[in-house]
Amino acid sequence: ELDQKYLGELDQEPELEADANVIAVLLSIKLGEEEFECSASLVQEAADRNDPDLIHVLSDAGADIDTANGRSGRSPLHVASANGRVRAVAKLLELGANALRKDQQGRTAVDLAANEEAKAAFAEFCEEVEITDGYKDALLLLCARLGNASRLPAVLQAGANPAHTDEAGKTSLATACENQYDAAAAELVEATKNAGALDLQDNNHKFSALHVASANGLRSTVARLLS
Repeated sequence: ELDQKYLGELDQEPELEADANVIAVLLSIKLGEEEFECSASLVQEAADRNDPDLIHVLSDAGADIDTANGRSGRSPLHVASANGRVRAVAKLLELGANALRKDQQGRTAVDLAANEEAKAAFAEFCEEVEITDGYKDALLLLCARLGNASRLPAVLQAGANPAHTDEAGKTSLATACENQYDAAAAELVEATKNAGALDLQDNNHKFSALHVASANGLRSTVARLLS
């Protein structure tokens, strides 16, 4: 296939820089009656090579930027973050990649951030991304995961649902508690209570936010939850 041929050429010439314009032309070629369907392998490759232009071209051509490797469960965002590919991280987030998707070992791209620059890319995105109806619930979870207490009020005011959970069944409040972000948890307690979600339990351990806050020594959050 065309993408495999291209990847083979990259393997033979490790220093070869991907030319997004050339790839755009290749992806526009029709094979018989069907347009070329680009696979996720190219997105993974572009992420590892820190090539935001190629990632954008592949996304426009129809590649799924969230498709995970079958063995590791890692998405292109996992790969970029784990290898400190900051420009790729920023581009994938801009295109809507799921920052809280978990790999086979239960780790998100945020968990795998290789350096402070990669972590900062997530934080910057969290601060600057537009709060839209289609993304506000996911953004609430991301803010909680990053401990971004200053952004939470705006996301909640925009109508994000505190009862929304990640794939493990954890609310934003439980996520903030799990990562020991007391200030972020403080911003979420009242909203989560109003949503009737204080007692929601995760899928694996059946822990509520109170369990998680207590286990992580967040005394002020425990006090708020019990008040």
